[in-house]
Amino acid sequence: MNLHNYAYVPAVRMSLYNLGAIEKLEDTVKDLIIPRVIIRDKEDCLDRFLSKWGEDRPIMLEVSKYDADLSDPLSRKLNDHNNHFENQFNFFDSKRSYQIIPVINEESRQHLRDVMQLSRKLINSFEKIAIKLNMKPDDFQESFQLINTILSAFSDDEINKVTIIIDL
Repeated sequence: MNLHNYAYVPAVRMSLYNLGAIEKLEDTVKDLIIPRVIIRDKEDCLDRFLSKWGEDRPIMLEVSKYDADLSDPLSRKLNDHNNHFENQFNFFDSKRSYQIIPVINEESRQHLRDVMQLSRKLINSFEKIAIKLNMKPDDFQESFQLINTILSAFSDDEINKVTIIIDL
């Protein structure tokens, strides 16, 4: 999966209308973007979008950390750190027939071992992964340290599979 020909990565929270707007883009525009879908409840909405987006176009999938979404059953399940975020990995794995790029968006070192195990599992299972760096002043330092920790556990070949997302 070559990501050099893409011009834009729009971040969209998962909803019928947001994903519907991406679906309606012309194919020439779709071929220039990689949507970063922020997952929250209603997995069927995502599945419908993926089937229309197709298996030939990359798409980033990120589990929502927004406070408003954390009460959703799917968000709670995917943010559960037990068994090294097993539910999150299985969710990403279930979408494997598409060119998904799982996004690691942990900002806290609170569950560092679990985040590290998830990161290793993802890097070994997917062609590409992404890691989100939160640039908000309150979260930047911890987010930056976490990314450094994750990247230091990867070989040079594995680092070539990583895209860093800078979230302002």
